[in-house]
Amino acid sequence: MLSEIPPDIPSIGLQFRLDGGIFNLARLRAKTKTTFCEVRELQYADDSATPDQTAEDLQSLADAYSSAYERFGMQVNTDKTKTLVQHPPGQTLPALNIEIKNQPLEEVDQFSYLGSILTSTPTCKKDVNRIMAAHSVFGRLNCRAFNNHALMMNTKIMVFRAVVLSMLLYACETWTLYRSEIKHLERFQQTKLRQIMKISRKRHTSNSEVLERAKMTSVEVTIIRYRFRWTHHVHRMQNSRFPKRMMYGELAKGTRPRGVPKNALQRPAESHSGSN
Repeated sequence: MLSEIPPDIPSIGLQFRLDGGIFNLARLRAKTKTTFCEVRELQYADDSATPDQTAEDLQSLADAYSSAYERFGMQVNTDKTKTLVQHPPGQTLPALNIEIKNQPLEEVDQFSYLGSILTSTPTCKKDVNRIMAAHSVFGRLNCRAFNNHALMMNTKIMVFRAVVLSMLLYACETWTLYRSEIKHLERFQQTKLRQIMKISRKRHTSNSEVLERAKMTSVEVTIIRYRFRWTHHVHRMQNSRFPKRMMYGELAKGTRPRGVPKNALQRPAESHSGSN
């Protein structure tokens, strides 16, 4: 389908270099060893997404895809096609108003796909709120597994790790977490493990002792382990695969603001001024 798209259609530029350190962004300034590619389509299982940087470019890309589909005797389902815009920090953009065959596409603030939640703000707060889903799964297994006296404690812990913890940390390899969010996830893990092992609060059992009895690691260590496993998986991919190019590259256009990221708990400047 990509061969049917004219080469002059706007796209997102990506520059990458598959050698050197991943976090050494200075290596991407080389003119001879850096490769450029254009991104017009992102595959999600049997669906696809068409990213772009402006509403005008996205409209041109949507028209190009609609024309390409017609050549194959297909058409875009406007009821299932949504648009989502991620605003720059501190800015608000007008509505996209993207149309396909004079049919407007619905603009949404968040979109759920394969268990992950894509939002208009580039954060993982919606994904971290999977605690309610994990709590629901725990409740459905409470009578049959966790409160079942016929099952051994090791079996209960294995069920918790395989079902509840997997639901809680689904797609955590891509999360950018703050310390408060990690503590929120660890609090859920500690509460459920203490409930399974019948550990009362009056015993004053430390969190490390609870993890040692359950033969489990903390949520933070588990997320780090998942990230290393996913990174190794991407590293072993072929050089032509987009995830590997994305991990070893960056956007060709756009600049980052200088300095360290602002602290989420930082107060406004006027709040620090006061009378002596």
